[in-house]
Amino acid sequence: MEPFVGRLAALLGEQGGSVAGFDPGVCIAAGMMAWTHHDPFEPLLAATAMHHNLPLVSADTVFDGIITRVW
Repeated sequence: MEPFVGRLAALLGEQGGSVAGFDPGVCIAAGMMAWTHHDPFEPLLAATAMHHNLPLVSADTVFDGIITRVW
């Protein structure tokens, strides 16, 4: 990633992407999830995908049954 770090924001725009931020509702939803795994970022990813009604692109099966996962 080192060659791209300085251009990540531009690349996101060039490729039609957008940023899904963590608003208080997403953070509260993530904090209320019964999460059995130890990665604190995973519930934030799941809650963000749920909030925006988007699938999550991940190879991690931990999201199965919680949100729509693509990969």
